[in-house]
Amino acid sequence: MGNCIVAYKIDEYKISLIIKHYSYGYSEIDDEIYYYEVKYFNIEIIELGNEIKCTWEDINSINDNGFIFNGAYLAFMCDKPIDIMLEPSLDSEIYTRIGYNNYKKIKILAIRNGREIIDNRSDFWYKIEYDNKEFWVYGYNISFSESIKINE
Repeated sequence: MGNCIVAYKIDEYKISLIIKHYSYGYSEIDDEIYYYEVKYFNIEIIELGNEIKCTWEDINSINDNGFIFNGAYLAFMCDKPIDIMLEPSLDSEIYTRIGYNNYKKIKILAIRNGREIIDNRSDFWYKIEYDNKEFWVYGYNISFSESIKINE
């Protein structure tokens, strides 16, 4: 999957991006994934007179204040359904379960800071709008566009 843009903010002289980066490793014996990691980066592109400066940092918490979330959809990374939860926890009641290969576009409302490890994967819980209500989905199950549309 590589990189995707979670959210962006555009000011007069600066563009800020929150990037989600996926890393995988495969077993040479059975071609199964044996390594999976998600990293998040904050990237800033700043115009300084005649120069453009780009900075980036690895982040473990996300301040989404002022950011616009990018187009997102439920992404089936394995052959099991995705649970839409009432609260950001596996102990929460399940609102609905989306079947495998039933891709759904969703609207991201917020990100809950504090990563949680589920199935050996560390990611955030995302608050989403689904059926005109607010629910939660584990970040591993969400993918974003690789580009942004400025004029929507």
